[in-house]
Amino acid sequence: MPASWIRRVMLLALPVTVLNLASADNLTLPELPDMRESTGIVYISGGIGTEEVDRMRELAPIFNVRIRFQQESTGASLSDVKVVVLNERNERLLRLETEGPLLYMKMPPGKYLLAMAYQDTVKKQFITVRRAARSMTFTFPEHGI
Repeated sequence: MPASWIRRVMLLALPVTVLNLASADNLTLPELPDMRESTGIVYISGGIGTEEVDRMRELAPIFNVRIRFQQESTGASLSDVKVVVLNERNERLLRLETEGPLLYMKMPPGKYLLAMAYQDTVKKQFITVRRAARSMTFTFPEHGI
């Protein structure tokens, strides 16, 4: 008797399992930008679209430097910001172009210079990184519009 009961449950569960697998194939999650590493700095850049922003925010606790780039007058998100990170010895540790308005970095404690360029505006900011996370927003004027 128990064997036939198990068989019935399995036969009833099979269509549900097949439906779940079929719908899982149709389910597409947004691709998260790749985590990368350069001379000891692990970073991720992205945040285009609400789903990608949500997924990046889930990862935020991993990173101790979190930067957002936005337009000065409207607060609109900016992408394609060129970023260079130098250490105290003026050695370049990282050079990238952002792939969205968010740039998260896991950096060893120390003093750094961030140099950022968007269109024809360049900004420099000295930062001290500690274990505690810090969030920063950098704004740039929108030219040529």
